[in-house]
Amino acid sequence: MSKIVFLSNIYTPYQHDWLRELSKNHNVLGIFVKEKEKNRNWNIEKDSIFKILSGNLIKKYLSIIKEIHNMRPEHLIIGGYAERGTNLAHLIGALYGAKIYYWAERPIRHRKGILGYLKKTILTIKLGSANKVFAIGELAREYYSQFNKNTINYPYTCDLNDFYNLKSNNENKKVNILFSGQYIERKNVLNLLNAFLNVNDSSLRLTLIGGGDLIDEMRNYSSDSISIKGFMQRECMIKEFQNNDVFILPSKHDGWALVINEALAAGMFVLSNQNVGAFVDFQAEINCIDCGDTIEQVESSFKKLVHINNIKQKGEENRNFIKNSIADLENSIKFINLQLTN
Repeated sequence: MSKIVFLSNIYTPYQHDWLRELSKNHNVLGIFVKEKEKNRNWNIEKDSIFKILSGNLIKKYLSIIKEIHNMRPEHLIIGGYAERGTNLAHLIGALYGAKIYYWAERPIRHRKGILGYLKKTILTIKLGSANKVFAIGELAREYYSQFNKNTINYPYTCDLNDFYNLKSNNENKKVNILFSGQYIERKNVLNLLNAFLNVNDSSLRLTLIGGGDLIDEMRNYSSDSISIKGFMQRECMIKEFQNNDVFILPSKHDGWALVINEALAAGMFVLSNQNVGAFVDFQAEINCIDCGDTIEQVESSFKKLVHINNIKQKGEENRNFIKNSIADLENSIKFINLQLTN
């Protein structure tokens, strides 16, 4: 049994799933620098395997030092590299002899000029001194390999059992399409809504669940065929997946997008694009359509969708795929156990 500390910026129920499963065979402590952030208001389930830091920045830094000192971990996994506290954790962990790993999505943008040079220099030092980099998706692996040759594709995971057990409630002849995510520009929700209106096909119905700055503007699109709902906790969100057969995520950038894992586990056909890490990794193995990110591209994908037969069967095939992939929680833990012992 190894001692493992995992440091990340914010608590999520998905990371809690991973920590809980990892703790079955290891002494694990998760450290979260923040409790919440905008548009993410998950209920926090108390558990001894993680701590959420409080107080000002200095107090949080002292807490990081204290927790690593008390734990004296053999492995320190740092989620991301740009958050406050990661440099300190790396230094203290190394002083105590811990193996250092970074677990990171690909960055949203690549800086150019002097700032780009400085960033690459910092990453070469920071990531290059780590034992391994766990890249979240193949696009991330390609990017981080320039800084550390021991970079491995290790995507996000979560407990999918509730999704595996879902049976579709959609008994009508309409194709029910679901979007779940933040109502922000990066998620491309306005292009999605405009594309859906342009199609004007009575056989399609669109439901959106989430929260964010664009919600007031989005309400103007509500109609008999478009239902716009607010943020939902996980247990309520799962029921929405049960009521839909197709999932769409036309983001302008998503380093991974765990919601794709959930949609596949729920037995849904998927529409997404090359901006989404999970879709890039899974596209060749699942039943899906590349919907692009422009209004015209998303509209075209809806038109293709209405001509696809056996949507539910194709969704079941997607469910079988994710069960046997590294994105399944049990398979993910088996993989990370091997990585930590090599």
